[in-house]
Amino acid sequence: MIVCIGARNRCLEERGTMAERDGMPRVSIVVSNYNGMKILPSCLNSIENQTYPHFETIVVDDASTDASVKMLEGDFSWVRLVRNPRNLGAAESKNVGLEQAQNELVAFLDNDAVLDKHWLEEMIRFIGERENAGIVASKILFTDNHKIINSTGGKVNLAGYGWDRGIFEFDADFNPPRDRITYACSAAMIARKSILDQVGGFDSLFRYPYEDADLGWRMNLAGYEVSYNPAAVAYHKLSATMGRDNPRMIYLCERNRLRTMLKNFEAATWDNVRRDLALLYFQRMKIALVSKGMSYRDRWKTFFRLAEALAWNVANYGSTKEARKKVDALRKLSDLELIQIGAIENSIDLPTTVANCYLPDYQPRTVEDLNIASIDRLNMYDGCADYLGPGWHNREFTASYTAFRWTKEEAVCYLIPVKRPKNIVVKTVAANPLQGARGRVKVNDQVASEFYITDGQQTLEATIPPDSHRDIYEVKIIVDNAFYPAEEMHNADRRKLGVGISKIFLSS
Repeated sequence: MIVCIGARNRCLEERGTMAERDGMPRVSIVVSNYNGMKILPSCLNSIENQTYPHFETIVVDDASTDASVKMLEGDFSWVRLVRNPRNLGAAESKNVGLEQAQNELVAFLDNDAVLDKHWLEEMIRFIGERENAGIVASKILFTDNHKIINSTGGKVNLAGYGWDRGIFEFDADFNPPRDRITYACSAAMIARKSILDQVGGFDSLFRYPYEDADLGWRMNLAGYEVSYNPAAVAYHKLSATMGRDNPRMIYLCERNRLRTMLKNFEAATWDNVRRDLALLYFQRMKIALVSKGMSYRDRWKTFFRLAEALAWNVANYGSTKEARKKVDALRKLSDLELIQIGAIENSIDLPTTVANCYLPDYQPRTVEDLNIASIDRLNMYDGCADYLGPGWHNREFTASYTAFRWTKEEAVCYLIPVKRPKNIVVKTVAANPLQGARGRVKVNDQVASEFYITDGQQTLEATIPPDSHRDIYEVKIIVDNAFYPAEEMHNADRRKLGVGISKIFLSS
């Protein structure tokens, strides 16, 4: 490893002296970077502008091939630069930064994260009030839309699937439950170095992703708290480094999910869930081959990526078994106790609150977000996501592979017709199977139709009120008797559902 320590400017020296004098804790901020020349400066500038002054900044460059190092040495000489001799991946780069950290409190940032100026101050206050907190998650909003949540801490279920709470929800409308979280999104989090060392740091075989979910899981089972601090706000450009549609992500997500479960579940848990997990996995492989939501090439690519992830875990089982022994030595809470405190969700399925990693999804839009182009038909198969407002769940498929989305109590979408339409048409595929769905369709705040939908395919067609014509048509679906499947059908689906919609369009 080559370590280059940048020149310390007078301001940082004064900060260090002040921290020692007033007893305030110093913090090591670790930023992992790979080819981030274009996005890293915003991250570092936000660090330099923090209201809490007592910190050191370590940038671990993971063998970048762009001009990142040259830029750091020239423009950011106040950081400590650590250069990996070869590309080790995000997880091991974080471990390298952890080794170099000189303080008990260590914050981890992705190079595409930008901090609110009070972020560090709020994190220090919060973790200082909680002696048993090993990791603290922050509120992470999207860089491109500060109204939308990226993460409020993460959860994991019995199938090993991890997801960010509140992702794609409006921040103003989302009230995260006060239960225990499994992990903190490592794009912007803080932890205690001594506890990180105790639980073994990040799993270097993961590279990315799931390195944060695995770490938080181990932190929980070792008896330490993983907490969420809503007062510390950061902004994140989703998958700016890895690429959201990178085909390799399918393989990495599934590979690391399987290893996480193999390491962290107790033997008794495995005995209870392994059959269901196997059926779920092979069902996903089957669906990948027949899904109408992907091209023929992408279907086979997904199938082979899933098979490759399974094969990797078989080939590397020896390493996983050794890691499992270390986890067993750490354990203070059983899997049952983790479920009881909410650190693990008691469900064995693909979480309905997280987007499938190889199907495109959406971020809720407002009128101001729209790309003003004519569109008079929204089909859940195609790229309609840019015209969906708040109130939708992630895209999914019926048994016959018709793409649809469930609404919540209210769901908004936008249509921009070429010529003045006469009718609004809504095609539905699902509703409450016990009671049906009752509600209204509104166009630009005018009621176009009231409806009662049973659990089946129906087509609602209504005349658009004459006084509601505009350039942009806001269509709102309101369901008066939205329901919770977990309560009415006694399953693991905790969403609040209105009606399942496959198409919405205007007609003349």
